[in-house]
Amino acid sequence: MKTALIGLGLLVVIAINLVAFRSHLRKVQIIPVPVDAGNVGSLLIPDLSIVVVGPDSVDFHGSRMSFAEFTIRLTDLKKAGATSVKVTSAQGVSYEAVVSVLDCIRKVGIERVEIGTHSP
Repeated sequence: MKTALIGLGLLVVIAINLVAFRSHLRKVQIIPVPVDAGNVGSLLIPDLSIVVVGPDSVDFHGSRMSFAEFTIRLTDLKKAGATSVKVTSAQGVSYEAVVSVLDCIRKVGIERVEIGTHSP
């Protein structure tokens, strides 16, 4: 009985997190990029690259920093003209941490976000 209640509780937590994540994804603007098959160089190359490495830290162009430091740095780069970001995550990082980084990016005002994935 106790195991069943724990399992039910975990399912409820997972469902709540999935609903929150889906609502966040609705706010992300997906921009189709036309690609000339003969010119691979025409693909969008993001201005900035971020790797989420932990629950409160990112690797930003080789420098590990907290989300607070990252937000300040990103704000400065936005003012300097950055318009796009690529976000990936280290193995084992929770999706909540990735969503937190996406929230920071959205608050700064960068709307073009590429989410990188890893092959298994």
